[in-house]
Amino acid sequence: MSRLLSACVVSSALWLAACQTAPTKPDVVQETSARDRIEAGDYRAAGAEFERLAAANRSLRDYYHLLAAEAWREEAELDDVARLLGEIRRKRLDAEQNLRVDLLEAELALSKQQAGRAVDLLAVEDARSPAAVRERWLELQARAFEAGDRYLDAARTRLRLIALLPAAEQREARGELLQLLIARQAERLRADLAPLAADDALRP
Repeated sequence: MSRLLSACVVSSALWLAACQTAPTKPDVVQETSARDRIEAGDYRAAGAEFERLAAANRSLRDYYHLLAAEAWREEAELDDVARLLGEIRRKRLDAEQNLRVDLLEAELALSKQQAGRAVDLLAVEDARSPAAVRERWLELQARAFEAGDRYLDAARTRLRLIALLPAAEQREARGELLQLLIARQAERLRADLAPLAADDALRP
């Protein structure tokens, strides 16, 4: 084989490899129908449309499966969420999208009373959790701590959640937090609160 032909073969192989691995950007126009359905609150139709897009766009299949799973989650169709998550190849998603997968996985874990797994999946600093789902992230994290009988961790998480809420919702949320604490036996509550620093946010 001549040197020129060899070089052409190598160049062609590299080009084909690049085509196979280079990520394809979503086409906003293609998503219009599904996103219009989300705006209208028709999550079932949106989920079906995202699944159709996944079938039609092989390079974006995992991305659209994630969007479909999130839409089905809004319909509380956790079986469909689990089905779609099982088809997602995480390596084809970016870091933020993988965190959103963890959020869905944690919700599935809580539905199966797997509090420990949910806690592990949600163990992410607030700054790294996607801003669009941060409130739900903290709410699920608090639920996971409560399910695991880690009520002080749940209380601290709810304090962080309250800080993100609109002022009009904070009073009710603080009342719910108070109920979480006083539901404990007085002796245990005193024992658990005693080691806290005087300026600890939980003391008030």
